[in-house]
Amino acid sequence: MKDNVLIQIIDKCLSINSKASKIYHQLSDNAQTNELKTFWKDIDTEEKLHAEFWKQLHDWVKNGMLSQVFENPDHVLKELDVINSKINELVQRNKQSYDISMAFFIAFKLEFYLIHPAFETLFQYLKTLSGGITPENHYMVKINRLFDAFNKYDLATLELELLGETIHRLWKQNREMAIKTNYDFLTGALNRRGLFNIITPLSYLAQRNNYNVGIMMIDIDHFKKINDTFGHQYGDKTLKSVSSTIESNIRASDILGRYGGEEFLVFLSSVEPESLYGVGEKIRQAVEYKNKDGNKLTISIGLSQGLIVSDVDNELHAFINKADEKLYQAKKGGRNKVVL
Repeated sequence: MKDNVLIQIIDKCLSINSKASKIYHQLSDNAQTNELKTFWKDIDTEEKLHAEFWKQLHDWVKNGMLSQVFENPDHVLKELDVINSKINELVQRNKQSYDISMAFFIAFKLEFYLIHPAFETLFQYLKTLSGGITPENHYMVKINRLFDAFNKYDLATLELELLGETIHRLWKQNREMAIKTNYDFLTGALNRRGLFNIITPLSYLAQRNNYNVGIMMIDIDHFKKINDTFGHQYGDKTLKSVSSTIESNIRASDILGRYGGEEFLVFLSSVEPESLYGVGEKIRQAVEYKNKDGNKLTISIGLSQGLIVSDVDNELHAFINKADEKLYQAKKGGRNKVVL
């Protein structure tokens, strides 16, 4: 049922996106100069490209690859319904005759509706799942282009300036909110919720493409002693340092999350069986080398790998459990080890 609501949310986002494209298309048709016609047409083209992202998300949810990412999806859907109605009003208003100031007013008001937190939350998942390219990448460019044109035509009014400043502020707040929901504040890695919402669809893709997946469970050795000896601030610094070192020694396509406490998980959606141990050893050495400051710091790593054959969720958790068992062996065997 929750996944059905998520599909409805994504479909509503696609509908809103399509209507935004329609408005920019109308602005292009009604513009008084060729320069403005081209300006609005370019923005319309960007909106049409964004539709592909929503369609991709829809397919992922439909195929069970992405679970509900909102804590109150019914409330989100109701808010998007309201936005959809308001944009319908903009579409009708845009059919009327207008001057250039009204055109920019309509554009800014439209962008105000397009910064709803639901968009940013979904962009955060898209960013990881699509290699970092999402509508979010284009958003600030688009807003800056609107402001540049707005100033070029000397259209500054108190109302439009206030609306523009509000858009910037709310976009930043919504982005921060979405990041806090899915990312660990201290280390910057995905939190446990964000981690599973990312690696689950990647596991489905790995199954579909017959990729060998890898799991790394990484634990900081004697972390309690570090906190007790040097204090929690030093412990926090250690967590951030280890997270940063892991991130620097894995591929952009690999997913890092803080699994809990001083434990991290790395998901490799495609890895050669003979190379996984080498990746783990590289990370272990990088942490030990980076922290040669008189205070010994090491990590233990448990590894598992294989093909996901049929039941994605169960097999993914089985790989995680196996990596956790290997981590226990590494710690029991003296720590500062990688065990496969």
